[in-house]
Amino acid sequence: MATISQIPGDVGIQLVRADEYSWSLRILKDLTGYTLSTGIYDASLASNAPPNITSPTFTSTVATVAGVVRTTVVCTLTETQTALLDANGNYRWFLRWVSPGGVTRTIVSGQIDVRLP
Repeated sequence: MATISQIPGDVGIQLVRADEYSWSLRILKDLTGYTLSTGIYDASLASNAPPNITSPTFTSTVATVAGVVRTTVVCTLTETQTALLDANGNYRWFLRWVSPGGVTRTIVSGQIDVRLP
């Protein structure tokens, strides 16, 4: 049986509770005019619209290198934000975009493994 799929990339995160944490993603697309959003939620409480526990801040830059346009997105969680995450929690994160035409797509998501120092 054939399957057509539009599932986001699966990228897990491991972090230490109450530490600052940053990660970056390189997307081979010019995201100028797109709206980006990201969040972390408790997957054990998830419904159709999971409430965020916290949202990383992010910056994005668009560059053209050797004719290839790409956007680098940097997401950052502060010490205060990671302190909200319990080491025994069941957390997931996501990054989604809304295109200039209004199409929403979750492009990457994954499990978060919170550790104690």
